[in-house]
Amino acid sequence: AEKVASGALQQVSSLAEHKGVSLVSTVGNSLPAFNADYDKLRRTLVNLLDNAIKFTPAGGTVTLSAESRESEKSILFAVRDTGEGIPEEYYDRIFEKFGQVETRKSGRKMSTGLGLTFCKMVAEAHGGATWVESELGKGSTFWVRVPLQPLGGETG
Repeated sequence: AEKVASGALQQVSSLAEHKGVSLVSTVGNSLPAFNADYDKLRRTLVNLLDNAIKFTPAGGTVTLSAESRESEKSILFAVRDTGEGIPEEYYDRIFEKFGQVETRKSGRKMSTGLGLTFCKMVAEAHGGATWVESELGKGSTFWVRVPLQPLGGETG
């Protein structure tokens, strides 16, 4: 988990710096090992971080965290931002191809492109899930749950 997280953070650090957004990682190094396609998982986190940085104003913060959920036998990644938030009626739509969200504050449309669709597909391919929680004016948290054991119990 640490390797995936640090690789993703490294990839978006210059974008965050350019936008004046602080990047914070609270990913510990005591997380259990798990079977996953690390490249696809890293790209998933990069997509989520990239979106978070885009929608966070200068001076804001984007935080990447990961924790082990023993009860669910999974690792839970979270990307939190301090952006303007997403209206609840758009939660499902943003994971669709080219889903659009209109923000009340600015009235501008934000296209999520294929990034979030990719994230959803990767999470589901691992037997996990992805979802969003958001509060208007306070920011959003995108979650990715990856089981510790892959589907079918194969390793690789």
